Amino acid sequence: MPKIPDLLAARHWRDRAQEARANAAQIDDLESKRLMLEVAVTYDNLARKAENGGAE
Repeated sequence: MPKIPDLLAARHWRDRAQEARANAAQIDDLESKRLMLEVAVTYDNLARKAENGGAE
């Protein structure tokens, strides 16, 4: 089971991913929107790593 700091880190990265997706929804330029969505995916990956205690 992940430790509390790992779970807090995961929550942090999930929150950042949600913010990035909300920002992407406001962007009209398709390339900029795509890049912002890539940032969200990266944050999701960091959250998964935190949930797994840093292991992939």
